[in-house]
Amino acid sequence: MIKGALEVVAEEGVAGWLYSSEIELKGRVVLAFQGSQCIGAGKVSTFRKDLMNAGLGDGHYGFEFPITRVKGGQEAIIVKLEEGDLVLAQPVLFRSPGPVGPRRKVTPEEIAERLASLKWELAHGNLLQPEYDFLRTLTQQGVFERTLHVRKGNGKAQLADPVSDLEGLFSLYARRDVKVGSRPVERPGMLAELMNTALNSPWPVLALQARQPCPLRIRETSHVSTGPASTADDRYTLQQQTMVILDARVDIAADMRAEADAAQADFASLGVVAYMPVPDRKS
Repeated sequence: MIKGALEVVAEEGVAGWLYSSEIELKGRVVLAFQGSQCIGAGKVSTFRKDLMNAGLGDGHYGFEFPITRVKGGQEAIIVKLEEGDLVLAQPVLFRSPGPVGPRRKVTPEEIAERLASLKWELAHGNLLQPEYDFLRTLTQQGVFERTLHVRKGNGKAQLADPVSDLEGLFSLYARRDVKVGSRPVERPGMLAELMNTALNSPWPVLALQARQPCPLRIRETSHVSTGPASTADDRYTLQQQTMVILDARVDIAADMRAEADAAQADFASLGVVAYMPVPDRKS
């Protein structure tokens, strides 16, 4: 049986992985098609630590190569194994398409204006350095990794309450007092729905946490209308002590495809939770 995924489909290239315990796929040629036209080719050879950690051979089963799209073509991109029947379809990201509008992406000019405003607030004492760092990183990258502090009480180590922690960060982001709502995420489709909800809310931001380690691929700066230029994703891991705060306009795909399949895990068993800002009716 052949397992694999087409995880990234960008303007300039594609990336993914292929593996089989029955036949050797390392070094095999894969072809990208748009409709009936071949638009690029590469080999299954890229080393990926996540594949190796999942027990998929030595990990050299990734692929990444440039493509040249058909001008004006609307067909979805697929990748085929040369001299084989396997077809990998363009992935569905956790973020569903939703309505197309001016808030779908931010422009570089808006980013620059926001950063200039944050610098001014920092210089005039309206922001503390950690607050500035959080807002600057989320504005530029579209993602911020937050480690919860461990507090000791009654002789026991206790993890800081994520809701209390996020209430301060979300209020800082919204520039007004907000509360924090939470929902368990039992399947990727639910995360798509929640990200789309956040996208169409006054504050397009949410945080993710998991009871067990849950790997995610996040395309940093993909919330900006002109980026990112690379097909590569940045790997993050949701954990009980580590939350990932996202701009709802970034693109997310599942790094779980390899690791979770190997572990027979799913979202429900990993205990993924999404947190979102909600209006504080008292403010």
